[in-house]
Amino acid sequence: MLEFATSATASAEMPSYDTASADTASARHPASARPYSTLEPVFPLLVAIADDDRAAAAIRMAAILARRRGAVPTVIRALGANQKVGRTTPSLESAVAKDLFSQEYRDESRASLQRLVADVAGEVLWRVETAQRPPLDAIVEQSRLIRAELIVMGLRHRGLLNRALSRDLLHAVVRSTQLPVLAVTPGLRELPRRIVVGIDFGEASIRAAAIARNLLAPDGEMHLIHVSPDFPDTTDEWLVPIHRRGTNWIRQELDHLIESLCPTSGMTLTSEVVDGDVTLSIEGCARRLNADLLAVGNGSPSRLDQFVSGTVSMALAHEARWSMLVVPARIDV
Repeated sequence: MLEFATSATASAEMPSYDTASADTASARHPASARPYSTLEPVFPLLVAIADDDRAAAAIRMAAILARRRGAVPTVIRALGANQKVGRTTPSLESAVAKDLFSQEYRDESRASLQRLVADVAGEVLWRVETAQRPPLDAIVEQSRLIRAELIVMGLRHRGLLNRALSRDLLHAVVRSTQLPVLAVTPGLRELPRRIVVGIDFGEASIRAAAIARNLLAPDGEMHLIHVSPDFPDTTDEWLVPIHRRGTNWIRQELDHLIESLCPTSGMTLTSEVVDGDVTLSIEGCARRLNADLLAVGNGSPSRLDQFVSGTVSMALAHEARWSMLVVPARIDV
């Protein structure tokens, strides 16, 4: 294992990872040839609630980000059925005997959601909404309405079916909104102190590192891991020349990325390059470092994208042991 650390002091502002000239940067990899974005000092955040089981964790994290990272939360609760599995959310089960989606039921649901927000976050002046739509449709519509920069969801960790539903909704939300999604388990009750970021040098993974750095606790540790797979996929176009350049070059690129992330004096950023299975390597790193957040990009056909969607390891996604930050590549408009 090859590893190094840095703890340089810098301003809180996040620079772009393109400190070299355009020609030099392009020779490195596509992501370094242009700026990436992170969260603004004050930014709109959407708390997406599909059922009661995951609500408290998402609301709690939104409150933390409002206090410490400038988030302005809006809470949306979807009252409709999950179209993919053809079933209603648990919040609807008690309303079967009523006129479905009656004004009375909608008012009761919104009042219940306001009480839940107050119980978890205290007296806050957040916008609280309910929607008569399936969870994915409601989340996409509301995220566009408020121009959200980050979506926070709860991540189920009990029951095989519940975990599968959480993973599927997470992946669908990232794909449909093209926004970063922070899916939190009940165990994450403060800003994350130990983050593992999977880096494949695609734009999405570079952006994931930037946003993870923004979320990291002031005294936290963030570890970047690049995995050279045992059986490289030649469809990962930018990975082929990267792996041909060898481990020393990859280490230098990770060093450059760490420097560009500008860790403050209390932070520790480290990296490693390993050979092996992508999913097992990231999982092993997270276990070894006792991570409380995994951050990955979701914008290419690479094995990191497969890691997020579950095609590499369904068991890892189902386990929901760690909170996850899933970040798409930048969309040019």
